[in-house]
Amino acid sequence: MRTLVFRGWADVGVLDLLTDGRSAKAAELRQQPAVELCWLLPKARCQFRLRGQLLALPAGVDQQERQRHWQNLKPSGRALWGWPEPGAPLAAAADFPTELNDEVPLPEQFQLLRIALEQVELLELRDHPHQRRRWRRAVGWSEERLNP
Repeated sequence: MRTLVFRGWADVGVLDLLTDGRSAKAAELRQQPAVELCWLLPKARCQFRLRGQLLALPAGVDQQERQRHWQNLKPSGRALWGWPEPGAPLAAAADFPTELNDEVPLPEQFQLLRIALEQVELLELRDHPHQRRRWRRAVGWSEERLNP
């Protein structure tokens, strides 16, 4: 399991996530591009499960989209990519900046994960019985009601 932050829709059924390229998940996804994402919304009492594939973007598009996302982040949001390598031993003198301003160039480890969705499930936990629905690209995103 890996935790990522949703950064927006690139197109219908295509979402963007950002990650640190030095983390294990980046290498794992290059070996196995199938993904399943889970969004739990506790106050709404519902859970989304999204299945899809990591897209391999052409180098120019990847660079352009990474730059766009980098510029859209607040300096405090960019700071994470200035931190030491995730999962490495903590050094006594490690620097953890709180901000990276607009002049800081796009770090190589700032990576975009663009996911093409194939299936979305929604489980609503408010009612009895729970309500479960599914949408699949293969059938034109039409809604299918399922047993919970």
